[in-house]
Amino acid sequence: MFKSINLLFVLIISSISVFSQSTESNYLERGILYRYEKSGGLQIHTQGFGMHYRTGKHLTGYSKTTLEFDLVGMKHPKEVKSVSSLYVDAKSFVYGKLNTLTILRTGLGVQKIINSKGRGIKSAVEVRYFYFLGGSLGFAKPVYLYIVKGFTSNYKIITATEKYNPQIHYPENIFGRASFVNGIDEIKIHPGGYAKFGLSFDYAAYEEEVKSIEIGAILDAYPKSIPIMATKTNNNLFLTFYMSFNIGKRFNK
Repeated sequence: MFKSINLLFVLIISSISVFSQSTESNYLERGILYRYEKSGGLQIHTQGFGMHYRTGKHLTGYSKTTLEFDLVGMKHPKEVKSVSSLYVDAKSFVYGKLNTLTILRTGLGVQKIINSKGRGIKSAVEVRYFYFLGGSLGFAKPVYLYIVKGFTSNYKIITATEKYNPQIHYPENIFGRASFVNGIDEIKIHPGGYAKFGLSFDYAAYEEEVKSIEIGAILDAYPKSIPIMATKTNNNLFLTFYMSFNIGKRFNK
């Protein structure tokens, strides 16, 4: 696994080298007006959702390199949200969940045009394929729950906020999930890498705009499994399929 991560960083460094060697003549191959691009968007994937930011530069008239940052939540595929039927006004929780996982990705990628919309054609769609490689940091934050401790004399529930412990916490004494801020100071970081592949469909009416829809697949890989669930098998590989919606601007410095 460590050899694979090292290979990812070698590929990233190689991409940076190519990025810096782009020339004016290559850029003007298609007569492109705008060399640089910045965009952001929202992402929905098969195990959660997130957002991303990108900044890119054209290498030639038909390809560009892009630096990206992704921030996404990652659920375990066996998570099931429930609400206790034993208590009035109980809050939802996922039984057996030890940690919430948030992933920060940073990588370099290449996008290449498959079908160009052509200059001045506002109603056309430009299709690109792309791939990204980079580093992936998994932030695992412990889950805290409201645990029922008893009842007052007028039968109001007494609860305490506790970190989930599968040895002592059961559906019968769980009132619900506590605030997300609980456990932030206990976050554990899991370094790894990722690869992303997909297609982009740019439907912007004007060349200086970025308006696109993406579909693709992402593989996050870590040296060891990340403990999301106490009652299910945890993995070190996360393969997800996603769709994202992006907006931004193209410009010249």
